Amino acid sequence: SIEDVLGYTSTEFMNHYTTYLTNNPINEKVQYYSELCMQGMVQSSYELEIYCRNGIVKTLEISEVPTFDEQGNVVSVEGIAHDITERKQAEQALAESEKSLKNAQKMAQLGSWEFYPESKLVKWSAQVFRLLGYEPDEIKANVEIYMQHIHPDDREYVEKMLAENILNKNNFCYEYRLIKKDGSICYIETNGKSICDEKGKMINMIGFLQDITKRKQIETELQIAKEKAESANKTKSAFLASMSHELRTPLNGILGYVQILKHGENLTNDQLDGLNTIYKSGNHLLAVINDILDIAKIEAGKLELYLASTNLHNLLNEVINVMQITEKQVQLIFEASEDLPFVVKADEKRLQQILLNLLSNAIKFTKTGHVTLKVENKIVKRDLSTIRFEIKDTGIGMTPEQLKIIFFPFEQVGDKHLEGTGLGLSITNKLVHLMGGELKVSSVFGKGSTFWFEITLPLLKKGHFVQPKIPKLVKMDKFIPPPLANLQALYELTMFGNLKLVRNEAQKLIKIDGKYKLFVQEIDKHAKEFDDEAILELIESFLS
Repeated sequence: SIEDVLGYTSTEFMNHYTTYLTNNPINEKVQYYSELCMQGMVQSSYELEIYCRNGIVKTLEISEVPTFDEQGNVVSVEGIAHDITERKQAEQALAESEKSLKNAQKMAQLGSWEFYPESKLVKWSAQVFRLLGYEPDEIKANVEIYMQHIHPDDREYVEKMLAENILNKNNFCYEYRLIKKDGSICYIETNGKSICDEKGKMINMIGFLQDITKRKQIETELQIAKEKAESANKTKSAFLASMSHELRTPLNGILGYVQILKHGENLTNDQLDGLNTIYKSGNHLLAVINDILDIAKIEAGKLELYLASTNLHNLLNEVINVMQITEKQVQLIFEASEDLPFVVKADEKRLQQILLNLLSNAIKFTKTGHVTLKVENKIVKRDLSTIRFEIKDTGIGMTPEQLKIIFFPFEQVGDKHLEGTGLGLSITNKLVHLMGGELKVSSVFGKGSTFWFEITLPLLKKGHFVQPKIPKLVKMDKFIPPPLANLQALYELTMFGNLKLVRNEAQKLIKIDGKYKLFVQEIDKHAKEFDDEAILELIESFLS
């Protein structure tokens, strides 16, 4: 009833309904249609906005029909009113939504489309026309027209992708170039999917196009910037590598002659202290130069692995022997699985460097407790062996923030007063990567850290690993060195670069005393590799 819809009684509405209309033009419309009906015209239908008793505006759809007497004269008008407020609100919301969508598509340079493969019918939103450089009323939506605007170099690709999408009925996303009406080129990304009926037959394809020209320009600029940065980094690394060589050669000479001066006669205590300071500082500088040289080689892509037959058992024993833990109550524990390969193909020098770096780092940050080196043969497949190396300590540990930067060059976590360049772990990480592995770390602050990696090495000879005997508190010498005079003679020969003569003189030491055998073997190994720097470092370790 009228009262249910508007809140007025029937009498109130009939006597005053025109006063309830929202504006005068509507009042005029009501009078116009009412007069038509009274003149016997056909049924009329129109919409009215009327104020309800509670002040709310409602929309009514009015239908009026004239009634006639026997002579055909209009005697009355009968009307029906439908409350269509909700429908009108929905229509208005839909219109606003469509307007917002069009505005959003325009701002995002996003156009929607529909394509019906069987009939070749295509529908575009206004933004698709604008992506091509047209206004919607300039051209008709047409597949052939669109294909003509695709860049000639991309047209075959787009046709192929379209055919595959029609055949496979799958979702798709790909990029190509369009040539606009004015001849300019833009990059387009199209996304879409197929709509199929219950039987799986394709009805149509729907999707959207987006102008990604700015994004492609940014990507190109970023790529150019990246290439320039990489080029600059390689140039820097090449320079550092060259400079490191130039610095290391004279520094080795300085350290060598400082050692000779230290053993001179009639030195005062002050003079000896000064020489020791020079030697210690020089050694520290040499370590820094060696680290910079390694990182520069790696970043420049010039560091190569030299794979050769490597006695893994000897290598591990040498690593343990090299670690000299003095002035610290730290226990070194070494565990190795019995099925560890005897001989593998590896870069012995670099693998040893990795283990020494990790062990030295663990010892440096462990005041008391123990450091464990654990080596396991994880997988043997045909002629390959996957070996896990693990170094665990009970040191100061690291925070989650420190773990994030632990492998960054020149970043040193923990006690900043401890010596170090911040390159050791970065170099170690990169060397492990070169060997096909990944260096991982876990740590609990205040309780210790664990570093581990797995590498797969060609298996040359199997064997039964014999654990070396290690005292609880490790305090080892690398080798038993020969007398000072022999060391100085070998040092001088190495400085002059006569490695053949160095080998010959070293062999004579075994005849003097068999206890020098390990020392001589190490000298001989480095001489065969023409590694004079390693020989000098070995001799210097006993001259200090």
